[in-house]
Amino acid sequence: MTNSSEDTKVKKVILSVDDFDTGLPGVLEREGYFVVNYTIGREAVEEIRNGLHYDLALIDLSLSDMGGDEVMHISKEVNPQIPIICSSGYFVKPIYADDVYQKGEKLDYLFKIIETLLTKKRAQE
Repeated sequence: MTNSSEDTKVKKVILSVDDFDTGLPGVLEREGYFVVNYTIGREAVEEIRNGLHYDLALIDLSLSDMGGDEVMHISKEVNPQIPIICSSGYFVKPIYADDVYQKGEKLDYLFKIIETLLTKKRAQE
């Protein structure tokens, strides 16, 4: 038997969009998540529009090819029920983000945000 925090992570898919290699996708995979990683915002948008399945998105605000807020907007347009965490060097919460992870914060804080948002999403299903 697993506890509820493990149940939240089992086979959950996280869409990660960040043009800088932070190593975060590997950390999330070691935590038990399946990560679909994009370094180019436009590629992520194309896959979102083509029906990419994901349970949560972690999107960098400052992408080199387009604004992360635009990727968030399109994600919410296509999948309004999917929670989005804005990842940024600054504590800025775009309108389409459900929460913010400021780069450099402890990873435990990010894991708590992820679990909270996935639990809330599961309760709404």
